[in-house]
Amino acid sequence: MKTERSSSLPVGLSPSPPPSSAVISALHAAIVRHDGRLLLKTLRSTRGAASQALKRRYQATWGTDLERALRGRFQGPTLGAALAELAGHPPAANVLSVRSAIQDRDRAFLRTLLAALSLPEVQALHADYRARYRRGLSADALKGLGGRKRFEMQALLRGPPPNERAQTSRLDAAWRLERAGLANLPGRIILDAIGGEGPALDKAIHALDRAQASGAEGVVHIAELQGQVRHLLDAYAMRRDHVRGRIATCAAFLASVAASWGFLRAGGPYLPRALSRAVVFGAGAGLIGEGVLGGHSVGARQLEEGALRGAAEGLIGVAGAAVIAFPLGQVFLQRPVLRSVQQGLVIGGVGGGAGMALREAASSATWENGRRDGRRRVAGSLAAGAAVGAVLGAVLGGLAAWAGALKRTRTAFSEVGRVAGASANTPGPQAELEACQRILSSAAARADVGSPMRTLETALRAPDVRILEQKVLGGGVEGSYVVRLSNGLKCVWKPSVGENVRLPFRGRRGLRESAAYLVDREMGHLAQVPPTVFRKLGEEYGSLQVFLDAPTASKVSEARQPMLRVLDSILGNPDRHGANFLGDGIPIDHGLGLPLANGQEGWGGQLARKLLFDEFMGLKHIRPVELGVEDMAAVRRLKAAMPRLGRTLRELGIERSAVAAMRRRVDQILRTGIADESWV
Repeated sequence: MKTERSSSLPVGLSPSPPPSSAVISALHAAIVRHDGRLLLKTLRSTRGAASQALKRRYQATWGTDLERALRGRFQGPTLGAALAELAGHPPAANVLSVRSAIQDRDRAFLRTLLAALSLPEVQALHADYRARYRRGLSADALKGLGGRKRFEMQALLRGPPPNERAQTSRLDAAWRLERAGLANLPGRIILDAIGGEGPALDKAIHALDRAQASGAEGVVHIAELQGQVRHLLDAYAMRRDHVRGRIATCAAFLASVAASWGFLRAGGPYLPRALSRAVVFGAGAGLIGEGVLGGHSVGARQLEEGALRGAAEGLIGVAGAAVIAFPLGQVFLQRPVLRSVQQGLVIGGVGGGAGMALREAASSATWENGRRDGRRRVAGSLAAGAAVGAVLGAVLGGLAAWAGALKRTRTAFSEVGRVAGASANTPGPQAELEACQRILSSAAARADVGSPMRTLETALRAPDVRILEQKVLGGGVEGSYVVRLSNGLKCVWKPSVGENVRLPFRGRRGLRESAAYLVDREMGHLAQVPPTVFRKLGEEYGSLQVFLDAPTASKVSEARQPMLRVLDSILGNPDRHGANFLGDGIPIDHGLGLPLANGQEGWGGQLARKLLFDEFMGLKHIRPVELGVEDMAAVRRLKAAMPRLGRTLRELGIERSAVAAMRRRVDQILRTGIADESWV
């Protein structure tokens, strides 16, 4: 076993120690066994003259390559301490560790040690390497490190500066020169002068020696040389970094604008769109802020950090807006400009305040004077960031809404002209739509409205229609608008983003409006729900329903009551009051229908029974009714179409549990022949 270990010794190491020295035998055993403790114990037991004698004996026995033999078995501080003991005059422990890390190409260990070096240790390290390499650390010894850490180590070992400030200044200048790639002769002279080594500084030192007896001419020469060199270097580096920083900022800004434009035109649910836009806009704002505030010193790393901070603050702002803004600002949601200003104010305020507070809390300088002072500084940063972010967000939100309104107005004028020109030549389609609307507005009970319904539904689903005119529809709790489409049809538009957060199914009530029409269509338009679709108009999704020019009513005729009761019982709709039907019982507003389950838990506990059927919400004159022959036939048609209708509703976005609960309500009506509120 001993022979096998001996065969793996480094070059120059004898396979067995001479038996005349017990200390050398112990040293050999420590190296072979990789026993760092035994090695150090053996070395430290022989100090002074005994240590020097041991070193000479070791070198005479195993050759002169002492360090190679030790590096083959040890790394890090153990190697440094062992070499120091053999040398007889050990420098500081950190210096030995740095030397060992460089020799072993241990980059992570070297970076940790460099951060801990003090000025005396740098001087000791410099003296140690000058003694070994005569001109400081060889560049070949640092090839494995790379980057700024390698250059810092070179500059430190070439000559220790008089203080820490000079050390930082010299390293920054040397690193800028290294990145500039100046490989010509003036570049080398500048580098040598800054680093404290090379012909330029040697000549200055000789001039100083010659001028000691005659005055301060040599000192002036050195000061002028170094001053001119640093001035030229700083001027060059400043111009170069300034140009690079501006180019990087412009490129980042253009990339952010391009990505933002893509997200602005993207569709889909509101929340993913809001989050994606917040990330893109926040990252763009961070890039621009770093580029403008960073000046000539901006670099790729600063731009990257600014983008990440901006994106994070944008996400925080959107999350804060979702929690704070929308529940408190329903009145603003009725008008697009005020809604945009409100969202910008809250998103900017929450994001800016949270970002500044988190940045201040993460700084170690904040907590230097105690936790109380630190909390005060964090609170101040929170208030300042929230104020600035809120103002900027409100201004930008208002500008965005104004620009959008201006664009919509210009588009509307052009579309009005186009539609007017087309109508002059082909007046048929628009006149037909208006006639269909008049039929539905004045339709009597049991009237045949199938053909007008199909015509209006086809017009609602036309892919190329746009909004020409828009005004707020009062009287409801949702963000509803009366709009005129480019095909001449007048409709009620309810964007999903304007839905009241205090009511259930937020973001899905438009789906339920469309589902109510589909259910009534399968029953042969029993209750005559106006044609309704869920679609995208402009940049928003929502429900689009044909506008019927009929007044709201507080009473329903006896002939229409069974139809409304059947529809509400099948849909599970609790929201049937005087403002939710037109004329003689044309039902509208079904956003609270299709609960997830039968019973009060179907609305997530947000609506109680007394709220659903008290004197305001419930129409007491619409009593439970027994279905007639035609009504039962309509419900049977719905039952037969349930497999196909269920798939359609699921594709629309209605929850599977809501469809299943509707099936159970249909079965109950067919079983009892009565439509009432027993499903609640």
